[in-house]
Amino acid sequence: MHMLRGFAMNDLKLKNEISKIKVIPIKNEQDYKNSAEAIAELRNIEDRILKYWEPQIKSAYATHKELCKKRDEMLRPVRAVMDKIKAEMNKYTNSRKTIETQQAAIDVQTVVVEKKVVEVKNIIDLLQAIIAGKVPVECVSVNMQALHKLAEITDSIPGCEVKRIKETIVRRLK
Repeated sequence: MHMLRGFAMNDLKLKNEISKIKVIPIKNEQDYKNSAEAIAELRNIEDRILKYWEPQIKSAYATHKELCKKRDEMLRPVRAVMDKIKAEMNKYTNSRKTIETQQAAIDVQTVVVEKKVVEVKNIIDLLQAIIAGKVPVECVSVNMQALHKLAEITDSIPGCEVKRIKETIVRRLK
């Protein structure tokens, strides 16, 4: 049993005080006032309970913080060694990746090829060339794929600019 300003702090006494307060349906003004008084009494009990436990909770929290600090001090060297081991593991993993990348580079061949690229500069000239039969009619919708095929066999397409560009193609040897 704990004492606080004449209030015995034990479960039996608390239950007894709380059991005296009844929850009633509120049907009129008097019931409403009685319920408000019951709330005031319960708040009084609540305040006394909170005040009673506050110093013990503060003390427990201070103890908790101190214990956490001591735990962290003990863990610091363990974690430092773990970090060093992980760093070594990462070095090994990275060196394996570098070796694998170098090995993959050995197994490839780089080839530079030249191809023609078509860009429509004047659609009217292109359409006139189609009408004159110089360019196939499937190019009328400016089908770029068809224009690229045509550029493979000729260097001049009316209304278009044919350029040579270089692309790098990487192929596996195996």
